[in-house]
Amino acid sequence: MNLRNCVLSILLLASFLLQGCQSNSATQTQASTNQATTQGTSKTNIPLNFAGRYLLALSDADMVPSTYVDGQLGVKQLGIEDTLTILPLPLDLKNRSPQPMQVGQINVSNAVTAWPLSLEVSPDGRSGFVVETSEPAPKGATKFDQLPVGTKLRSLDLANPMNPRIVDTIELGRRPEAVDINPEGDLLAVTTSREPGKQVHLIPVKGTKLGQPQSFPIEGLKAEGEIGGIRWHPSGRFFAINLQTRDEVRFYQVIREDNSKFQIRQWGEPVKVGKFPVAGYFTPNGQFFVTNSVHWGENVDGFFVGAPPGSLTSIRFVNEGNNPKHQVISTIKAGISPEGLAMSRDGRLIATPNMIRSYLPWDDSRMTSYSSISLVRMNPDTGQLSSPEEYRLDGNVLPQGIVFDAEGKNLAVTSFINFDLTERRGGIHFFRVVDGDGDKPRLETTGFKASVVRGPHQLFLIP
Repeated sequence: MNLRNCVLSILLLASFLLQGCQSNSATQTQASTNQATTQGTSKTNIPLNFAGRYLLALSDADMVPSTYVDGQLGVKQLGIEDTLTILPLPLDLKNRSPQPMQVGQINVSNAVTAWPLSLEVSPDGRSGFVVETSEPAPKGATKFDQLPVGTKLRSLDLANPMNPRIVDTIELGRRPEAVDINPEGDLLAVTTSREPGKQVHLIPVKGTKLGQPQSFPIEGLKAEGEIGGIRWHPSGRFFAINLQTRDEVRFYQVIREDNSKFQIRQWGEPVKVGKFPVAGYFTPNGQFFVTNSVHWGENVDGFFVGAPPGSLTSIRFVNEGNNPKHQVISTIKAGISPEGLAMSRDGRLIATPNMIRSYLPWDDSRMTSYSSISLVRMNPDTGQLSSPEEYRLDGNVLPQGIVFDAEGKNLAVTSFINFDLTERRGGIHFFRVVDGDGDKPRLETTGFKASVVRGPHQLFLIP
């Protein structure tokens, strides 16, 4: 493919100024280092100290939030393509005065129609991986059903995060949904939802070099769209998958025959969880798995539009014995449509961004001009989840990406597009986490946000 770089100057109204290098290519282009400016949006903003090395944001520029309901892609912004944006950390901001910032950007095809699990980074932070659930919109396309189904997995060189580049691409199967890398950093796991008999793929990887995939069936799956997220266990010996239409989490053992041959076998019986489970995280000690369920389905108005509150479930995971019996420990309510999920690095805090009905067309009476965040404390010894605290996010549309900083003291969440009459941009909003002993954790608005390419739907922290 012929690649061409150009400079796009983006004026930020009240946060970060991100000047990106965009491309007319719908698939990829290398982006140069970009100048940015940071400032707060509130006169009473709290100091922001977002810890880590880099914060990554993945944007789908083809869709608008209401596409889910009316099938219309909306007006295509000239020169704006799917983008990975990389913000350097830590962000240590104590006032609202503009401060210079350099960010990295690259165009890489991705889709918000997947769960917010399309992006993964190697443990050393030097390699990135993105699945393509839908291909970019063809020229002249105006409807969702005109988007070609994606089949690809791409690797990115992040050794210089301010100048990322795409290195390798392989074909997997129709509609990749999620990607995760094992703790050793040498084996990727990907799910595909429209490839009968090949729902899970294991791909050896060395740096950014992708090896030959091995594909596996998941017993009993026949219909499309039954499989969602996939997550490695901290030991690297197991992974978990979410089966949406079966309201199940299943665990699998990975058996290495040699460095390039693998087998998988189900590890214990499936575990029933809340309706329509999406994703999940193992706690750092590997003893528990927490999953989020959105409670969508055929008996819900519009399948998801009229959804009730979602839920979180913690499962005790048994990694030894010949007959492991996993057990549900705790189930609590979350907000409405909690697609995203974040766990702090110590496993003590969990958060979900709740879309509610913020994605509906602006003239739909059911639309909410707000979304929310649910914040939960988890007991790392027992797996018990505390009752959630829910925080309203005025003006935040279709939040899906969410991540704690490296210290668990701050939280970032995406807004797919802002309620702004002049700028069709997405955003990242930052919150301070207050987690006193004995008290319920709570969020405080910092007043800081970052403006990024329209359609951010996943965040990833390189700690």
